[in-house]
Amino acid sequence: MLTELLYDPVQGAWIFFRVELDGFQQSQLIECWFTPETQIASGYGIGKTIVSWIFLNLSCILIPDTHCMAVYQNLQSGINQFWKYYRQSPFMMTPLFRSQMGELDDEGDPTKKKTAREVSALKAFFKNGSLIILPASDMMNDGSGRMGEDINRLVMDEHNESCEKSYEAVTLSYPSRVRRAVFNSNHPVWCNKIVRSSAAKTGEHPAYPIHRKIEHHVNEGSPKWGLKQFSYKNFSSKKCHTGKTFRQQYRDDDKIASMSQNLS
Repeated sequence: MLTELLYDPVQGAWIFFRVELDGFQQSQLIECWFTPETQIASGYGIGKTIVSWIFLNLSCILIPDTHCMAVYQNLQSGINQFWKYYRQSPFMMTPLFRSQMGELDDEGDPTKKKTAREVSALKAFFKNGSLIILPASDMMNDGSGRMGEDINRLVMDEHNESCEKSYEAVTLSYPSRVRRAVFNSNHPVWCNKIVRSSAAKTGEHPAYPIHRKIEHHVNEGSPKWGLKQFSYKNFSSKKCHTGKTFRQQYRDDDKIASMSQNLS
C-alpha cells in the first residue's frame, strides 16, 4: 500500500487527511509530486496553499527522513495561511495522520509574544524522522537567517510578493538549500523539489523573468520543470464534502467581480 500511495498522492490526500480535491487541484498536487521544480501561477482563492500543505505533509509521511520548508514573506503570514491547518482543521487532523506525527514545536508563536525577534522557526516533527520547517523569514535580509538548513522540499508561497522584497532570496538563498541527500536524486518521486506558488502577475513584475525561464523549459518538453495556471473558472460541477458542487461551495462571483476592479 505504501508503494501504491507513493505514486498516487491524490489517494494519499484522502486516506491521510480526508481531503477531496477538485480536478484542477489534483492536477496541481500531481505536478508538484512528480516534478523537481514547479510553478503554480494562478488566481486568488483557488486553494493553492492547502494543496501545498498536503504536498509537504504527505511527503513527510510517505518518505522517511524528509526535511521540508514552507517559506512566506514573514512568520505571521505563514501562521495565518499554512500553520493554521495544524490547529484549526480537525477534519484534516485525522487519527491516522496524528499517528504519524510527533510534536508541533510552536512555542515561539509570535502571536503569543510582543516580539518575534527570538523566534527562528516553527517545526512539525514526524515519527519517521521527517520534519517541516516554517522559518521566521526575513525577505528584506535575503533569507540569510536560514543559511544553515539543508532541505529536501521547498514551497515558496506568495513567491511573487516575496520577489518584490528580495529577488536574491527567492532565486538563490532559499533554493540553494534544497540539496539534502535523497535515496535517488534522479527519480521523479524521491528527488528534491521546489514549488513556487503565487497569484499570477503581469509581465512588468520583478518575478516575470523567473516565470519566463520556467515557461521556456516547459515548452521545450523538459520533465524537470512544471507550470500550472488556474483561475476561479476551474471549479467543477463535481460534488464536494458539503453536498454542494465545488463551484457552488468555493466560487464567489461577487467577490471576484469586486476584486477584478482593482487587480490586473
